Amino acid sequence: MSAAEFTVTSKDFYISKRTPGLEDGAATYDTPKPVCGIAEVAVAYTKNPVKIYESGRTIYNKTRIADATVTLSTHTMSLEQRMELYYSLKSEQATEGYIEGADTDTPQEVAIGWSVLLDGGKYFCTWFYLATAAPSDESYKTSDDQGPKIEPMSIAFNCSRTEDGKLRRTKICADAEEMKKFFTSVEPVQA
Repeated sequence: MSAAEFTVTSKDFYISKRTPGLEDGAATYDTPKPVCGIAEVAVAYTKNPVKIYESGRTIYNKTRIADATVTLSTHTMSLEQRMELYYSLKSEQATEGYIEGADTDTPQEVAIGWSVLLDGGKYFCTWFYLATAAPSDESYKTSDDQGPKIEPMSIAFNCSRTEDGKLRRTKICADAEEMKKFFTSVEPVQA
């Protein structure tokens, strides 16, 4: 398997909680929520090349994206947002602090999406249908008398194909209004 990576400066980032379908039913998604303070998004694809040989020569050669790792960098995502993103813990549960344990330490399935402003005022918009966040490593240090040095936090999402084989949906939107409509729903809205 090989990996390819690209990094973009993101304008907006969205998360929608995903509920897997029962038996052969389709998954459902909550209303997408914007996440504030995302500075950069990096995507690394894992690819599976498939080659079939006959009499010493390649007769079939195809490369397929197996999965992706989406890493976002943020300076300002709050503890409440992180705990809800990773563990579905709500802020009202935090009056005595967050307790991470057997029932609360499994990241939830979500769909993630973002937009990138292109030349000419257009937007490149992306949804990944099935992602789980991997809690980031933590580092606490004070740099000098001015207080702690704040490094951007990296949050990695492991993105895989859904039960019906979908990985992502992309679209170039003509303007901000079309981009906002794209992020009102993970699945395309039927007219």
